[in-house]
Amino acid sequence: MKYSIYDNIFSDETRTYLQELALSEAYVNMHYPNGYRASDFDVSGGPKIDKRVLEEIRKKVPVLKGLKYIRSWSFVYNSQCNGVNPHADPSLYNLNVWVTPDESVEDWNKNGLRIYEKDRGDLTHEDYNRNQDLINNMIQDSDWKVVPYKCNRGVLFPGKLFHATDKVHMKPGDHNRRINYTFLFEPYHTY
Repeated sequence: MKYSIYDNIFSDETRTYLQELALSEAYVNMHYPNGYRASDFDVSGGPKIDKRVLEEIRKKVPVLKGLKYIRSWSFVYNSQCNGVNPHADPSLYNLNVWVTPDESVEDWNKNGLRIYEKDRGDLTHEDYNRNQDLINNMIQDSDWKVVPYKCNRGVLFPGKLFHATDKVHMKPGDHNRRINYTFLFEPYHTY
């Protein structure tokens, strides 16, 4: 499986909760130079994501029912920016979900998720997540697909695949900011 798309992941109430949670800045722990900020959930000593979020995910994406939720984060982007550079994650599966309404999109040729047909192999976390020169060299000849932006769309893909933001161009204003959540899942037992 390269990726699967699940539209209407969350109820309106949960999607709105996630949008407001990310915009609140209450849990922001990092500002990135590519024009976005991050809030981490379910890491040691940090805030927890509401259990209804995970219940709705598992209901909509049955393959995740038998997997352990590890952690999640939200990214809130400036109205125009490059977004997240190519990287991979330490998970069996990632579920990325956009929660900003479609009417906030300024340029429909941007704002999606680029997924490369190249995986991290046996690189260390530091290399596959942060060593941009190495990553760019690895993916330079790799094919990739863009999953177009759509509010409340979930994209499920192996965390070992390199992926990136396909640039951002949303309308001005805080409530128009592109927000995505990433949820990481792994098997309950690894050998």
